Amino acid sequence: MRYSRPSILAATPVRVAPAEELIWHRLFIGERHRHDMSDIVHLILCLGDTLDWERIVRRMGENWPLLLAQLVMFNYVYPGHRSNVPSWVMDTLPRAWGAASAASKPRRCARCRGMGGPAISGGCGP
Repeated sequence: MRYSRPSILAATPVRVAPAEELIWHRLFIGERHRHDMSDIVHLILCLGDTLDWERIVRRMGENWPLLLAQLVMFNYVYPGHRSNVPSWVMDTLPRAWGAASAASKPRRCARCRGMGGPAISGGCGP
């Protein structure tokens, strides 16, 4: 509620989640039958220059590669709107990718982050 803003819905005062929270939430929805990539790129297209990018990057924490993947997709889909994402974000995240790749440590399951399951050949189970 800290970053929400007041609005009116059906003649009732409500608090609306900010776009940064919607982006953060949608970054974690990636199932076979549902993926919210288009929501994310459209939020960046429409609101990118008003987003609190420091908060988005900070909130991602160790999950920043999800954000980087979406920003690469945004740049691919809307190459004429790259200025919607601050240059420091597009400089910082790929640099972090390079550093993480150079210093990668084996995970419990080196093939995935546990999203697979026994039904997926070679997937990581719980």
